[in-house]
Amino acid sequence: MKNAEPKPSTLSNTSFLEEVARVVLSEERPEDCAVVLPSYRARAAFYRACSRVTTKATRLPKAFTLSGFVVDKETRHIADELESLAVLYGVQLKNEGGHSGFESFLNWGAVALADFNAVDMCCLDAKSVFKNLKDIKDIEEWSFTKEDWSEDMIRFAEQWDRLFPLYKAFHNELDKKGQTTLAMATRKQGESATAEGYSRVFAAGLTAINEAQKRYLNKWDSQGKLEVIWDADKSYVEDEQAEAGHFVRDYKYSGAEPIRDKIGKTPPELVAVDCSSLLCACQFIREQVIQMTAEQRSKTVIVVPDATSLPVLMQSLPQQEKGYNVTMGMTLRETPVYPFVSLINRVCTRAGSNLRYEELMAIVNHPLIDEAFKEKCFKNDAQRVLHNLAEKHLVWVSNNHLKEYSNGPVFDFISDLSQLFTEDVEEYLDRLVDWSNFIADKLENSRDPWIKSGWNCYRNSIAMVLRLQESYSPCSTSNDVRAVLKRLLSTQKIDLLGEPAEGLQIMGLTETRGLDYDNVYVLDCNEGMLPKHEISDSFIPLDFKLALAMPSRYEKESTYAYSFYRLLNRSSKVHLMFKSQGTTNEGTEVSRYVLQLKSTFKPGGELLKLRNIKFSMPLPSERPTIPPLVLSDEMRYRLALWSKKGISPSALKKMVSCERNFAYRYLLKLQEKKDIQESMESNTIGSIVHYVFEEGLKEQVDKILKPHHLDAILENLDQLLEAATTKYYNTSIAKKGENLLLIESARSTIKKLINKELKEMNEPDAEEITLKGIEFSLNARYKLENGKEIGLYGLADKLEKVNGINRVVDYKTGNTKKKDLELEADFEEQFDSGKKGNAIQLLVYCAMLLKDSKEEFVSAGIRSGRNSKSGLLSLEIDGKDKITKESVTKLLRWIQYRLESISEEGRELVHNHDSNFCEYCVVLDPKKNFWD
Repeated sequence: MKNAEPKPSTLSNTSFLEEVARVVLSEERPEDCAVVLPSYRARAAFYRACSRVTTKATRLPKAFTLSGFVVDKETRHIADELESLAVLYGVQLKNEGGHSGFESFLNWGAVALADFNAVDMCCLDAKSVFKNLKDIKDIEEWSFTKEDWSEDMIRFAEQWDRLFPLYKAFHNELDKKGQTTLAMATRKQGESATAEGYSRVFAAGLTAINEAQKRYLNKWDSQGKLEVIWDADKSYVEDEQAEAGHFVRDYKYSGAEPIRDKIGKTPPELVAVDCSSLLCACQFIREQVIQMTAEQRSKTVIVVPDATSLPVLMQSLPQQEKGYNVTMGMTLRETPVYPFVSLINRVCTRAGSNLRYEELMAIVNHPLIDEAFKEKCFKNDAQRVLHNLAEKHLVWVSNNHLKEYSNGPVFDFISDLSQLFTEDVEEYLDRLVDWSNFIADKLENSRDPWIKSGWNCYRNSIAMVLRLQESYSPCSTSNDVRAVLKRLLSTQKIDLLGEPAEGLQIMGLTETRGLDYDNVYVLDCNEGMLPKHEISDSFIPLDFKLALAMPSRYEKESTYAYSFYRLLNRSSKVHLMFKSQGTTNEGTEVSRYVLQLKSTFKPGGELLKLRNIKFSMPLPSERPTIPPLVLSDEMRYRLALWSKKGISPSALKKMVSCERNFAYRYLLKLQEKKDIQESMESNTIGSIVHYVFEEGLKEQVDKILKPHHLDAILENLDQLLEAATTKYYNTSIAKKGENLLLIESARSTIKKLINKELKEMNEPDAEEITLKGIEFSLNARYKLENGKEIGLYGLADKLEKVNGINRVVDYKTGNTKKKDLELEADFEEQFDSGKKGNAIQLLVYCAMLLKDSKEEFVSAGIRSGRNSKSGLLSLEIDGKDKITKESVTKLLRWIQYRLESISEEGRELVHNHDSNFCEYCVVLDPKKNFWD
C-alpha cells in the first residue's frame, strides 16, 4: 500500500482505529492477519486509518465484520430471510397441521424463524428447547401442569408442538438445497470449524457477541492467535452496575489487554440540551453547524438513534455545496413512495369493486403522480373528473363514471391500474412489473430524489419477489404477493451517497461503533428512543428464555448503553438533545443515560461536569397582516355594475362582515373548489329542510293554512326527506354513519318547527294565515338619493298574508334569538357592526315587498330550528314589528353609504379579524399592483 494523500482523521487526537492500525501493521506480515471490526463502516475507516499511520509501502490485512469472519469459510449458500421463510412455508405445508396461505403464514412464520435462529446462535439443543410444555418448570405465568387448559393455552400448545419437527425439517430441506441460515452457519463454525488461514486475528471494538461467535473466537484464542482490542473505558467496564460494560465483562479472554481510563482523566465537555420538540432540537443543531468551519464539520457527527427523525434533521440543516454524508439511509416509509404503494395495494385488495372518491382523489393528487404526469392535460382532466364527481356526490366511482367525465388521460391511467385487479399470481406479477416500469419511465426526468430513488427501491423489491416465486412458489394469490412486498418495503432503505471520509457525518447509533469524532450531537435522548423499547415476538416464553440463558431485553439494552457511552471515549464535546415537554407524556421522559450522567456515573469517583441549557426556537415575528385591497377603476366599475344588476341579502351580509372577502367573492367571482361531501355540510341540511317545506306546501298556495296541511307533511316526511336527499346529496351514502344522524337531525328539526306551528294554529286566538308563496322569488329596483339605481333580489322561504298584512317567513336550521332581530330606530351603526346579518336579510325582503305596494307596512320573521320553542321571531325596529317605508328609506341610505365608501378613491378594503369565516382573506394575499 502506498501512503498517497491519506484522508484526514475525524479526531484531533489518535483515534481507536488508528491505534488498531498501528498494532496490526507492526506485525511482520500484516497481510497474513485478519482484523474483525464491528461494522462495514468501521472496516472502511480502518483502511483509511492504515493509510495515515503507515510509514512505508505495505500489504494490508483482510478486514471483516464479526459475522462475515465467522462464516467466511462456509461453503453453502446462506439464504436470506425471504428465502428462509419460503422454505419454511413449504416445509410446514408437508408437516402435520400445515396450513396453506402464505399471507397468513407470514404472521407466525417470521416469529418461528427468529426463534430457530436464536436457538442456533445460542448453540442450544432444539429438542430440549421445544420440549413438552408440561415438562417445562421455568414458566411462571402459565401452569401447563394443570389439566384444565384455557383456549389460549390449547392453541399455543398446538403450535408449540409443531416447532421442533418444523425446525428439524426446515434445516434438512436447506441442506438438500445446499443452503443454510446465517445463524446455523455461525453455529456450525463455532462447533466444528478449525482456526486456520491466518497467523493472527485482531478482534477490535466488538460488542454483543453471541455464544456461537464466542466459540469460534475461542478456537483462535486457544491457539494463541487471537488478540482482543476493546474499544471501551474503565469507567463503565469496571462498574458492575453499568450495563454499558456488560459484554466486555462477560467475554472471557485469555489475554490481559488493559482497558484505557480516559473518561475519568480527560472527560469530554458534556452539554444536555432541553428542547421542546424534535424540530427545536434540529434547529439547535442547525445553528451550531452554521457557526462551524469546514475542518470542524469534518470532525463532527450527528447521531440519530430514531431513523424517523432523519427527514426533519435533513430539512433543518443549512444547505452546503457538497451536501452531508448520511450513512444510515432513509427508510422507504419516510418517502412519498410507501404511502402511495400502500394506497394502490388497498385498492387492489378490493379488486372488482369501484374506487372510492377519496382514493381516486388521493391517487391523482399524490406527489408521485404529480411528478410522473407533468402534462397539463392530465392535471386538467383530473380536476375536471373530481369536480364532476363531487357535483354528483359520487362516493363510489365506477369505470363508466370515469369514462363519462374524463377526456382520456385519467381514464387511461386508471384503466392501466385496473390491470392489477386480479387474483392470479403470475398475471399479477407480470402486470405489476409492466406497470412499475411504466411509472419508472414517467419518472425518468423527475428532479425529486426521494420519489425517484424510492420507486427504484420498490421495483427492486418486486424483482426479489419474482425470484422468490420462481424458486419456491410460496405465493398462491396476489394478496400473498402484496403481503411479501409489504414486509420487504417496511425494512427497505434508500442509500444516501456521500464521501464517508469528508464533511459532517450523520449516523445511526450502532453505526458509530469503532469511529471517533471531536464533536458529537446525539438526537432523541428520550426513553423509548434511547434505548429503544422493542419487544420482539417469540414463541419461547420469557421465563424459559431466562432459564436457558438466552439473550433478553437486558442484553439488547446493553448494546444501546455501550454504543452511547462509547461516544464519550475520545470525543472533546458531546451535546445530548432531549425533549422534556409535549402535548402528552409519551416520549418526553429523559433517557436513563442522561440521568445516569447526572447522578450515578462517576468515573474516577466523581460526577462528570454536565452543563444544562434550555433551547427555545426563536419566536416567530408578529403574524403578517393580511394586506388591504385598493380598488382600481376596473374594480369600481364592477362594483357599480354589480349593484345595478342586483344585490342579494347574503351579499350585503358578506359586505358587512368583511369588505375584503366581499370583493373576492362578488367582484372577482372567485368560487370555492367543489369537493365531495362524505358527511353533509350545514348548507346541505338547510337545503333539505327548505325542500321539505316547499314540496309539502306548494299545493296550498293561495289557500288558508289549516292544521291538516302541516299534518300531511309529517305523514309524508320519509318520502319528502328521501326526495330532498336525492336532489341535494346522494341517497346511497345518506343512510349510514354520520349522514344518517344528520338526516335524523333534519327530521327532528322539521318536526319541531311544524309542531310549534300546529300548536299556534290550535290556540283560541290563532291568526288566519293565507299562504301566498313558497320559495317565493322577490326583486325590486330603487333609485338612490345620489341618482344611481340599484337592484335587490332574493328568495323568500314563505310569503304569508296575516290579517291582511304581508309577512315574510325565513326558516333557519341554526340558533336564532329574539335579540338578533331587534333594531333601534337608527339602526345604521348596528348594521355596520356586522352582528345583525339576519335582520339585514329580513329588512331587504321587506324593502322588496313594499316597492310599488299600496300597503304602508309589512312584517318579517324567522322560525329557528334550534330555538323552535320561541315560535316566530319577528323583526322589530324601535320595538315595533310593522316595517314601514320609512325604515326602507333608511336601509337604502345605508346601502348607498356603504357603496360610496367602498368606491372612494384610495379606499383600502381591510380584512375584518372579527369575521367568523373568510374563505379567501387568509389564503389569498395579492402581490403589489395585482389589480392594475
